[in-house]
Amino acid sequence: DQDTWAFIGSHPHDFASTCDDADACNYGETADCTFPQEGFDCDGNVLVQVTFNVDMSQQTVDTEGYGLQLVLNGYNPMSDEDGDGVWSATLTLLAETTYSYKYKNGNTWENNFNDLGCGDGGTYGDRFFTTGGEDQSLDTVCFSSCSACPPTYGVTFNVDGVADCGFVSVTGSFDGWSGWGAHTDNGMTANGLTAGDYEYTILCVDTSINEWYNDIWGSSTQYSAPAECDFVPGDEYANYGFTVTDSDMTVSICAGSCDETCVYCSYDGNVNGDDIVNVSDVVMMVGWIIGNGTADACTGDVNQDGAVDVSDVVMIVGWIIGGRADIDDATNANIVLSNNNISIEANGQVSGVQMTLSHGNDFTIDLADAYISEYSTNGNITKLVVVSADNSINHVASCKGSFNVDSAIVVNSNQEIADVNILNLEPVELTLAGPNPFNPTTSLNVVVANDGYVSVNVYNITGQHIATLLNGYMDANTSGYMVNWNASNLSSGVYLVRAETAGSVSTQKLMLLK
Repeated sequence: DQDTWAFIGSHPHDFASTCDDADACNYGETADCTFPQEGFDCDGNVLVQVTFNVDMSQQTVDTEGYGLQLVLNGYNPMSDEDGDGVWSATLTLLAETTYSYKYKNGNTWENNFNDLGCGDGGTYGDRFFTTGGEDQSLDTVCFSSCSACPPTYGVTFNVDGVADCGFVSVTGSFDGWSGWGAHTDNGMTANGLTAGDYEYTILCVDTSINEWYNDIWGSSTQYSAPAECDFVPGDEYANYGFTVTDSDMTVSICAGSCDETCVYCSYDGNVNGDDIVNVSDVVMMVGWIIGNGTADACTGDVNQDGAVDVSDVVMIVGWIIGGRADIDDATNANIVLSNNNISIEANGQVSGVQMTLSHGNDFTIDLADAYISEYSTNGNITKLVVVSADNSINHVASCKGSFNVDSAIVVNSNQEIADVNILNLEPVELTLAGPNPFNPTTSLNVVVANDGYVSVNVYNITGQHIATLLNGYMDANTSGYMVNWNASNLSSGVYLVRAETAGSVSTQKLMLLK
């Protein structure tokens, strides 16, 4: 009767013999226990139902083999019946008792956290709790921590410059570099990211490859971060990166660059935006080059070499006035600095010159008359541009005061000339080309830096004029003019050869030995 059952419940140890197998009744295996009152084990100890809850929303549950298990008095399978990411298992345990436990994901021990620091360690793990006198459900904890999972956020990627890709994937530290992070088919969004730093790269997938999805990395062109925007400078790989703080976010990037959006350039020379390429655009570009305003590379860099300079101006001038088919373009050139003049000596057509000069406060400059002839001085720096529409450029400028050429660009009718040298010469220079002493002939080289009249005369040691080797107008020639002297009619001795032009003299001493 009821009194008898009450007595049994209050004196459990007197009736332990009523169980068929006491060992089968330990820790919740009540189905095999014949003890007559619910809520007690075979020894009469009070039992309670305890539900364990673990948040797997930030983990991938290994459903192979044994799946997710609660390890406490054996391996207890867990389930997520409502699909909310929280997996549960309910055990029958002794009341007023402390237990240790852990969670195991899959068949291996890799994700079997036994040292999270939740307690002092125990038989089954370092997670601890103590049962009360009633059934209970434990607070939900994160699989890989002692407390609830931190909040998670979604990151959507807006990738520019990949319109021609059949499939785009952003993969990184947030998905273990699987190749399948945020991609075309999931809205380019990675969900479940906690606060912190993440690296990523961009994959442009060639979907024409059969079964590309079996090897997304091998079927992709990778867009890594340029060195200047490497998220972790100096590490093994140059990756993009972002930081999640306290909300969902969008990451915008132009693939392969450091910019948020790609710059799509026309490179058409219409720098003033009036849809007509004419002298107004040329004037604006020249102003940019000599320092008046900021150059627009998208319209002004018509040769697409990465800079707006005199090469682009020459190209646009050619468009405006029409190209010439008979131009013999120069492939090398010398910039000759002599007698306060700047000139060009080349083996063909030179259509444009751009220079930056540094100088003192007393410096003045007068540019040659040309289709374009502009300069700007700012302090001790002068920038100049000279462009010819027809004839090759020979004379660039006349100057007063000392100066240095800091940089120079010389272009023919369609491109920059790579082989350019800067020569700082006297107006005339006389150098020895033949033997000295000599008998009876020798040779000299007369270098003429500027067009003009040049004379080369021979004198004896007393200053008496002996012979004239050269006298007349000569074009500039930095390679020099060869002059031969035959002294067969003279006696042995020392002779002076003097080359002279306006404002400049050069002398060589020769010895005739017979």
